Amino acid sequence: MLKLRKNSNGGFITPMTDKVTGEKIDFGYVIIEELRNKISLTNDSKTSVRTALITGDIKSLGDTIDRFAKNGGEIPGRIQIIEMPENELPAKLIRSNIYRNFDPDGRLEDSKHDSELWNRIRTKSFKRALSLTEDELDAGLQELILKVGDNPIVMIKRVDESDSLADILCEHDNHEEVYKAKKLLMEYRETVSNTTPELPGGDKEMNKNKNKNKNKTKVTE
Repeated sequence: MLKLRKNSNGGFITPMTDKVTGEKIDFGYVIIEELRNKISLTNDSKTSVRTALITGDIKSLGDTIDRFAKNGGEIPGRIQIIEMPENELPAKLIRSNIYRNFDPDGRLEDSKHDSELWNRIRTKSFKRALSLTEDELDAGLQELILKVGDNPIVMIKRVDESDSLADILCEHDNHEEVYKAKKLLMEYRETVSNTTPELPGGDKEMNKNKNKNKNKTKVTE
C-alpha cells in the first residue's frame, strides 16, 4: 500500500522554485512512501520504507492528496525501482523522471544554460554506494557513485498503482573503488569514536567513582 508522507512543515505539498531565476513556480512535489515487510531466511521480520516523488502543478498535487484522503489515506500499489547506466536511459524516461523532477519548465534542457547547474541536477539521480552524514562529507569522504564502466548508474523510482511491475536493477562493476571507499569510511568512524570525549556521568567516570567508594570503605574499616 502507498501512503503520503508529510514534509518538514507538516504539510504534504512542497513547492519548488525556478532553478535559474530563483522565483517560486506553480510546481511542486509530494512524497509517496511504501512500507515493505520482508521475512529473512532466519524467519526474522524486517520493515523497510521506500519513497518516491510525485511532481506536478500545485492543483494536480492537491487532487492527489484528496484522492488519498477519500481512500482512508492509502491507495493500492508499489514503488518500482529502475536502474540502468546513464548512457542506456531512453529519452522518454529522462524527460519524464529526471528533467521533470528537477527542471519542470524545461529551461535546463537548453544547452545554452549553465552546464554546471545542470550537472548538479542530473547527478541527484545517480546511485551511490554510501550514505554519509554532513560531518563525514565535510571531512572529505565521498558518497561514491556506482558505475558500469565509465557510466554512472541512474536510479529512478516510479509509482506503480497496478502493483505488478518488477524492479529493474543494475549491477555495478567499480568494485575496487567501492571497497576502498567503504574502508576509508570505517576507518574514519573508528577514529571518531575513539577520539570522542567522555561525557560527565559516562561509563569511565562511573567506574572511577566505584573505585573511589571502594577505597573509602577500606579506609574506614
